[in-house]
Amino acid sequence: MSDQIRVATIAEVATFFRWANEKCMQVKNGTPLLSAMLSPLRLHPTSKCFVAEMDGRIIGAVVFSTKDSEWELATVYVAKQYRHRGIALLLAQTGLRRLIDAGDTPIRSEAISRDGARLLNRLKEEFGEHLIIDDDGCYDSLPEQPDPPEPPK
Repeated sequence: MSDQIRVATIAEVATFFRWANEKCMQVKNGTPLLSAMLSPLRLHPTSKCFVAEMDGRIIGAVVFSTKDSEWELATVYVAKQYRHRGIALLLAQTGLRRLIDAGDTPIRSEAISRDGARLLNRLKEEFGEHLIIDDDGCYDSLPEQPDPPEPPK
């Protein structure tokens, strides 16, 4: 598990996203696979961001953004070597609870991978009507995403 989940600044998450894009860039047909999901351009002044830290390093982040006056769970990313420890779930749960407590619902999201679909289904069980999943089932054909080495301190 992570040392802590905390609110993060947009600048911290942008730095983490830039690092992840540089370290885990996989290109398919000339197109970087992660650049859209982890783009600092997804971060807006109104975004609400949370990070997981371990040993002083950011190892994961979740970003919630407003879209057409609705909140969206825009991105959840955990460095590969820290996956399958419940960190993505804890990040998303923390952020969802904060938004729900503030009355910022419903919150929309969609899966772009098999792991993302599993995460959203688990969150939907916990948060019910507060979370709307836009799902067309297309994530089943997506490849597993590559990952970076150790995050910088």
